Amino acid sequence: MQTSTDSVAIDSSQPDVVPNRIHSSRVSSPMQVVMIAMIMLAMLFGYGRWRTGSFHMVWPWLMGRQLVFSPIQIELGSLSPNQMIEKQIRVNNVSSTQLSILGSQKSCGCIGLDEFPIEIDGGESQDLRIRIVAGKTAGEFEHHVKFFTNSSSGNVEVVTVAGIVD
Repeated sequence: MQTSTDSVAIDSSQPDVVPNRIHSSRVSSPMQVVMIAMIMLAMLFGYGRWRTGSFHMVWPWLMGRQLVFSPIQIELGSLSPNQMIEKQIRVNNVSSTQLSILGSQKSCGCIGLDEFPIEIDGGESQDLRIRIVAGKTAGEFEHHVKFFTNSSSGNVEVVTVAGIVD
């Protein structure tokens, strides 16, 4: 039995033994998962950029949309009474098959559009002309155009046209 006054001899000729960790790394496991996820996301967006031709088309493509209308909101600003404005709407087909814009429904007779149907090949884009005639009376206005398509991701796209008649 040892007492507090007894001393224990320690052999100092043996080096300290340090356990070797099998899974030692400079970066923690959660950080590795985050880094792998970021690399995969970057690859996905890179593929989407290559597939659609534009970074702003990647998100609609990831959401499954096949025809992407841009802009979907046309702000005309201040107009004179009965003033006619012509704008362009770009329609991008981000699918690999030909799709069609079959027709439209306008909320006002003051809006003129191109003739339908309009065929857009896969990976291509088409500009649509939209002509808007401002009202006779002063005030704000907002009109909508529904475009009907044969896209399997959704067959109706809505474009809003707004402005102010001085």
